[in-house]
Amino acid sequence: MAATRAYAVGFNKQGERQNVQVSRLGHGAAMANANTWRTFATAYIWADGSGYVEVARDRKTLHHFSFDAEGERE
Repeated sequence: MAATRAYAVGFNKQGERQNVQVSRLGHGAAMANANTWRTFATAYIWADGSGYVEVARDRKTLHHFSFDAEGERE
């Protein structure tokens, strides 16, 4: 099992990268969100490499993608 890391970067209305970037280390899991008032995107990854990405709007799931743990053979 590996440590996990979540990154977040801010962009302005013209799509230019802002000077705002954060990074957080997690030993068990890492989660990141990118949201508007109605649309919520969440990415979650556990230390074994498994996790999911989900997008919801108005409390309804639009997309959900899960992935399995990292294997010794890939």
